[in-house]
Amino acid sequence: MQPTQELYELILKGRPDVPTQTASRWARYLSQLKGCHLFSVASPEKDQKEWLRERRAGIGGSEVAAIMGENHWSSPRQIWMSKIGMFDDKEPTQSEAARWGNLLETIVATEWGIRENRKWIHIPVIIQDDERPWLLANIDGFTLSDDEQLITGILEIKTTSAFNQQTWEEGPIPFHYQCQTNWYCGITGQTCYTIVCLVGGQKLYHYDLPTDSALFAREVAAADDFWLNYVEKHVEPEANDVDKGLIKDSTDEHDVDLPAIILTDEDSDRLVDTYCELRSKISELNKIKDALYAQVYLKLGNGTQAVTSGHTIVLSTSGRRNCNFEQLLEEFPDAYEKCVLTKVSTSLRIK
Repeated sequence: MQPTQELYELILKGRPDVPTQTASRWARYLSQLKGCHLFSVASPEKDQKEWLRERRAGIGGSEVAAIMGENHWSSPRQIWMSKIGMFDDKEPTQSEAARWGNLLETIVATEWGIRENRKWIHIPVIIQDDERPWLLANIDGFTLSDDEQLITGILEIKTTSAFNQQTWEEGPIPFHYQCQTNWYCGITGQTCYTIVCLVGGQKLYHYDLPTDSALFAREVAAADDFWLNYVEKHVEPEANDVDKGLIKDSTDEHDVDLPAIILTDEDSDRLVDTYCELRSKISELNKIKDALYAQVYLKLGNGTQAVTSGHTIVLSTSGRRNCNFEQLLEEFPDAYEKCVLTKVSTSLRIK
């Protein structure tokens, strides 16, 4: 990391709104980090567009799990599109959950500090790895020693709905969160991290974990491959299972009047052939599964429970609501207009 005085000057130059005493304190803490340097003092609170542009210079902690194929909500292809600027013409947007998560970060961290008698600090900067400039870290906070003189680890703040309480109560912590925080440790030379999560706005959980050097090696290998072979070469990564959901929910317009595209390359044939083969196998397996289900069901007779040497079987019932939309539209058009939403999605038919 740069010397304290240089860090102090960089902070004040980029963030003249920051009091000198605060800049001095930030510089003192940042100078303790190893193997990295201060890359940017851009802050989403001050200039979100600039902050997003700076993040395009490399791979951040919230992106590394997706690059590794370990995130159910994003994919390497989506990250690649953001890095080459395919979303530059769109206004930055946040989901409602993400917005509230950002707003509550300081509150959650402060309450955790009070409850656990722990010290921490938030330094809104972007940190860059010394050897690999495409490794970036935008960190929620750093844990501090009791005398507040030394950085002792990484602090990551999360918020989630009450539906995820069992995960945070019993574990394991979502792996993509571990990837994110471990990434920050690897870049900054820290040996441990703390993840704090507010669940359902009512229950606070926290976990202290050591840095996993083997995981960081995997992360770096995936980041190197992604950045050097895809981003820098402008080669689009192949779509994965996450992309199917993202594409299906896409509202992009398709022109039905365009002529059919003739795909003559061997790769297209291979893709379609493989898809059709798997679809056929899945269909056959589903038939076998349904037959076995029927046989097990009949084994129960009039009962609702059974036990084998290795399994328990329970027959349960559940209700499902159905709606006659045509009748609703005809008899109660105002209610239909207010309550029924049409969601457009796309699907492929492959013969």
